[in-house]
Amino acid sequence: MYFDTGLDSASFARAKIFQNLKDDGFIVNPDGSYETWKAGGVIEVNGSMIIQGPSFTGERLDLLVSKVDFSLPEEKRLASQQEALQAVTSWIRAKMFLDGKASSIDPGAAFISNLNAPDNIQVLLAPVNLSNLCLAAERSKTQETRDHYSYPELTGMNAVAFYAGTMLYRIFTGVEPYLSGAAFSQDIKEGVFLPPHLACPGLNRNLCAVIQSMLRLPAEKKNKNGPDNIAGLLSLLTDSENHIVSVSSLFSQISAEESAQIENEKKQFFSGKNKIVKTKRFILKHKALLIITGIVIVFVLFFTADIINSIKQRPTTAGMSSDNVIITYYEAFSAFDHLLMDACVQGADKTDIKAAINLFAFNKVREAYEYSAASVITAQEWLEKGGELPAPNVFGVTDMSIDRLSGNEDSSQITYRVNYVLWYLEEYSVTRSDILVLKRDKKNNWRITEIQRTENKN
Repeated sequence: MYFDTGLDSASFARAKIFQNLKDDGFIVNPDGSYETWKAGGVIEVNGSMIIQGPSFTGERLDLLVSKVDFSLPEEKRLASQQEALQAVTSWIRAKMFLDGKASSIDPGAAFISNLNAPDNIQVLLAPVNLSNLCLAAERSKTQETRDHYSYPELTGMNAVAFYAGTMLYRIFTGVEPYLSGAAFSQDIKEGVFLPPHLACPGLNRNLCAVIQSMLRLPAEKKNKNGPDNIAGLLSLLTDSENHIVSVSSLFSQISAEESAQIENEKKQFFSGKNKIVKTKRFILKHKALLIITGIVIVFVLFFTADIINSIKQRPTTAGMSSDNVIITYYEAFSAFDHLLMDACVQGADKTDIKAAINLFAFNKVREAYEYSAASVITAQEWLEKGGELPAPNVFGVTDMSIDRLSGNEDSSQITYRVNYVLWYLEEYSVTRSDILVLKRDKKNNWRITEIQRTENKN
């Protein structure tokens, strides 16, 4: 028995590989007994270092499975399927007989003998480190991906069950459950494959369910049931005398109606599954970006909602008559209420509004320094209290009179003259005469659209 390491003599010596190959292999008999197999020496063949051991005649399990060819005539195909099924079942039993002893799970490291005599089949399970080394060297040359069917998170009989599922799927359907490509490993991890009952119409439904459960083991977060799957599998594949059933007995005829239904299910599966898988993988791939985008969207929605709410709460001139809009405008000026002033204006000069904003800011700063609340009083309030001078904290409009010059409430435009006295914080006042033009806006509310002003300092 020879194992090709794929290394030249210099590389083999540097790696000290033979010194580290101390683990045992096992030759397992049909009755469950076994003997150890140990590597015995190293020879060089065509420049490659070969590790040799005791003789064993058999075929590699993975090659037996890959020999199943659905392009062959039915008789030959069934024979190759039967042989591969016998080999896989014997391999499963050998792993069970060893009861957890360390041996390679890779089908490429298992050798099956005496397939023509089912009651005398032996299985060689090569040492773990030796088989891993040689299979890695072989597959690096051929770019074979079969070793990718192993899943690191699966151990023991769960790993055996998963490998068994991949091989049985290949035997009964003629294709691998997972398509090679960029998403190969991800398909295994997520359990993305065409269900056996759709890939192989007519195959025993209970057997299909067990194979599907085996293939989904890597995708199971908890409660991995590999041992139960294996027990269920063996009960379906063996008869009362513990012999492997014929492949043909595992199939039943399906009607044209059932065949059409299966084809329809297959189309629905590919259509729905592709959308789900693509969506899920897009989310996983762009998770960070999606989280950031989600936060931004939430912020934008919150900010937009706040703006909309603020707009709704802003003062308007809804329901006001034209002269009431004028009164509101000048009273708001006296109170530094620039928002209400702005609601009364549309297109008119905003000098008063800017003055109100500046005076509001000035007043707040002064309040902070002087620790005094309400340091400014309106001119009208000051006048009602007697209007005593000096008045350094007085601001606002007094002595206001309003005269309509043209238009009425039923027209689209009204012109007014407004005379008033404006008191400043600097203890002086000015007499103003404003000509105001008011028009209705889109919501039919009166707004000041033009201000023409003359003033004289008192």
